[in-house]
Amino acid sequence: MQSADIKKTIDYARRNGLAAAYAAARERLEDRRSPYVYEVPSEAELEEQREQTAVWTRAGQAPFISVVVPAWETPQGYYDAMAASVRAQSYDRYELIVSREPGGISANTNAGIGRAAGEYIALLDHDDVLAPDALFRMAEAVIRARENGIRPLLVYSDEDKLREEDGRTLYFAPNRKPDFNYDHLLSNNYICHLTMIEAGLMKRLQMRSAYDGAQDHDLFLRVCGEAMREEEDPLRADARFLHVPRVLYHWRSHEASTAESGANKAYAHDAGKRAVEAHLRERGIPCAVEELAHRGFLRVHYFEDIFASRPDLGAIGGKLVDRRGRMVGGLYTAAGEILFDGLKRGWSGGYTHRAACQQDAEAVDLTNIRIRPELLSEIPAELKPWIHARAEDFSDRVNRVEKSIAVCNAIRAQGYRILWDPLLEEKGRR
Repeated sequence: MQSADIKKTIDYARRNGLAAAYAAARERLEDRRSPYVYEVPSEAELEEQREQTAVWTRAGQAPFISVVVPAWETPQGYYDAMAASVRAQSYDRYELIVSREPGGISANTNAGIGRAAGEYIALLDHDDVLAPDALFRMAEAVIRARENGIRPLLVYSDEDKLREEDGRTLYFAPNRKPDFNYDHLLSNNYICHLTMIEAGLMKRLQMRSAYDGAQDHDLFLRVCGEAMREEEDPLRADARFLHVPRVLYHWRSHEASTAESGANKAYAHDAGKRAVEAHLRERGIPCAVEELAHRGFLRVHYFEDIFASRPDLGAIGGKLVDRRGRMVGGLYTAAGEILFDGLKRGWSGGYTHRAACQQDAEAVDLTNIRIRPELLSEIPAELKPWIHARAEDFSDRVNRVEKSIAVCNAIRAQGYRILWDPLLEEKGRR
């Protein structure tokens, strides 16, 4: 067990007890058994990307990207690696802006934002590293979205961590993120790195020093607020947030970084909690926000009926567990995949703790669902009898999942989000 793991376990035990800490440590160790190898793009791939960039540039499609790096007392080796990773990009329509202004991370970043000439602004920490195809993949996502009539406000990618050990660079802890998920963002800043935001909006919103430590989470939530004001349909607003499902960002892990141990910056967790509270308050939603067992992960408690508080929600559902307390259903993809299937009680879904978080769902289970009353008339007549049926009333699990997806598709077709809440629990069966 590494020193960071020991620190996390001690901190977790102090706050949640020894039994919970033991379960969390077991899950962390099991999660790391899955092999991970970051595959560097080949030179042939990078050359193809350079050629495609030239095509886009001649057609006037290639967005100019400003890479803004707030730097302060950066170790020279880390700075050199960061700058070299930018220079190695296969996409050449960019500028690198390094800001060294005093006054905190937000003020420093804002100084760089003010100098940016790009159509989009990408944020890069001074001790982290970009994959060589990072800007190409981000630009590609913007171009494809525009071809489909979407003007993206924010683009983000997957990420991993890197550590220098015995002269080698080790990549580990890949964070494979979901597509944009508003309620998951209320639970945790899962977007994190790499992020690129439309420049006009970025310059107008800027970073807020009051939320230093979670200034990016606060910014992303305010971008959400802008999208919701511009788009009446919540799902159309969501479509303006693009996820690039590739590891494009390497988050450096060292003793002083939040990548190594979130407990190093407890103030950041408080700032994140305040950012979520401020965002919901600005939306006129009465609620309370509390930290979950894992540092930096939050839960929103609504003071009144959730459908009155959240006019964007069409349904809320929970999980199904078997006699041993293992999850056997509740949260489904549109293709019928059961997310977190078999997850043990007390486990959180791995490194990202996603199974412990409230989040938007493509579908939830009919045996543990609550539907906005005015939407019941939109449910096909043949499916209504199955709402709130018992698990044993279905012929098998596949049948139950299919009917659950059909009902949730009818709700989402009306432009509503569906919320999954892991604390809503029902007994199910295999």
